[in-house]
Amino acid sequence: MSVWEPPTGPIPVQPQPVQRGGGVAWAVAAFAVAVLLGVLALWATVATGDRAAAADGLNQTAARVENEAKQAVKGADAGNDALTDPTRTAQVTKALSDAIEATFSYDHADLAATERAVAEHLTGAARCVYDQLFGEVKRYASEQKIVLTTAVREIALVRLDGDRAEALVYIDQSSTRVDVNKTVAVGGQLGVVAQRHGESWQITEFDMFDQPLFSGEAAPKC
Repeated sequence: MSVWEPPTGPIPVQPQPVQRGGGVAWAVAAFAVAVLLGVLALWATVATGDRAAAADGLNQTAARVENEAKQAVKGADAGNDALTDPTRTAQVTKALSDAIEATFSYDHADLAATERAVAEHLTGAARCVYDQLFGEVKRYASEQKIVLTTAVREIALVRLDGDRAEALVYIDQSSTRVDVNKTVAVGGQLGVVAQRHGESWQITEFDMFDQPLFSGEAAPKC
């Protein structure tokens, strides 16, 4: 007879490539074109003196395209404080790390503490997803004396624009069933979107990257 293993939050997944907007995609392509033109210009210059004029023309074209590409990148990332404000970025990063560690950790002897953390740090679709995950945990946590500890290993703030933040989070989790003295350690990744309310930040969305739960069931969506 198989023994039920407690859900341990986000599951290990492969990091997904970040989908960038059309402007940024164009800029990347333009940089590639600029590099290619620069190589061609260099080859033309060293191959023969007769190609000096053509090389100059290619260099000028490469410089122009590269400049346009840089302007496109600058415009696409305008307003992203995660690239320009390290102090604010560090503050938001700590707030999100604290929120994730508090809400994805629980002790069978004090589930109310986790519920208070959830009420403080989660809202909207994130709260809906979490309630579906945590609902199953609550049915077994006390009976099997489960203790789950979550630590944020790394967090990358992808975007910080005004009162909105997006981050990719890597976590380590240790889940212990006290009744059988068994501990399982796992790692996971998830994306989060957060919104500032006054002086605090609340997580509004979770991205589980469409990966199934350990039980094989589809991750909840709201």
